[in-house]
Amino acid sequence: SDFSECNECVESSSHCEWISYFCRRSTTNPLAISDDPQLCPLPCSAHSTCFSCAETPSCAWCASENTCFEFNGYQTIYANGQCTSWHTYSSVCPSCGSHRKCSTCVGDFQCGWSDQRDNAGNGTCVQGDFRGPLLPPPLQHVRHSNASNVSNTTSTTSPFFDYIYDVCPDVDECKYSFAKCPQNSTCINDVSGEFLNSYHCDCNEGFVKQSLDGENASFLCVPVCNGCLHGVCTAPNNCECDAFFSGKNCTICAPPGSLYTTRNGTTVITP
Repeated sequence: SDFSECNECVESSSHCEWISYFCRRSTTNPLAISDDPQLCPLPCSAHSTCFSCAETPSCAWCASENTCFEFNGYQTIYANGQCTSWHTYSSVCPSCGSHRKCSTCVGDFQCGWSDQRDNAGNGTCVQGDFRGPLLPPPLQHVRHSNASNVSNTTSTTSPFFDYIYDVCPDVDECKYSFAKCPQNSTCINDVSGEFLNSYHCDCNEGFVKQSLDGENASFLCVPVCNGCLHGVCTAPNNCECDAFFSGKNCTICAPPGSLYTTRNGTTVITP
């Protein structure tokens, strides 16, 4: 009973055998493992994910330590109560991969956001805690919002080398094409706000906002003209006149019998 792993039990003495999830003195039980360690199941400690661990009988995943252990040996392995929470069913294991945005990822206490440096919008949600990811890439850089908790290393082998656990950083939506601004407008990045939505769009000079109705209301940037009495404003201070009108503001009416070229290029005679 001093051994919590099958291999240790079988290799320790010819008088010990492993049955189900514990080590005991040898019997004649044909289901027990007593002489061949290769018949032992994969040790709980060899599982690196909650799902594979919790799917294995007798194993439990320690969520607070991110390790798999033999549940029967809890009091021996964690004699000082280091493991404060555990999972024995895979259905309650963290599902970090289902999070597609940093904001929802860091809202799950069992997950953290691993991203490309300077572009937190391009990343993936991984299992981890405030200490770092459960399975970090080599030389992973870990960043927290509290500067006193930052540990700095760099990575040249992994495309993801920033890890965020608590607060998502600002992303320049304009620089990395996350913004959705209308034509004839300029994207302005805001340093704070909702993740991937901290920006606003300003119409360019010579254009003004025209609101759109609908469920996903937005706006257009339309040109501004000083006039266009009988025409359409197609560009800032540029009027395209209706038939039989001319002039900068389309206020001059063509005299009867004169030639006039329409918008589609057809020449007509004014009535």
